[in-house]
Amino acid sequence: MPRKTDGIEFEIHPRPTKGEDGKPLLYVRPAKGRKKSFKQLEDFCNKYRNLRTGE
Repeated sequence: MPRKTDGIEFEIHPRPTKGEDGKPLLYVRPAKGRKKSFKQLEDFCNKYRNLRTGE
């Protein structure tokens, strides 16, 4: 299956809390060493997600 090559790279981490099924809940954060500034995030959302500045 092809992988996406554009967009924001992120890491998935388990949380200490568990969901209803007993599995740990997950959260994401930008990949280590590849953090984006707020302006870069706004530009990405504007270009790829059709969101206006501030949305």
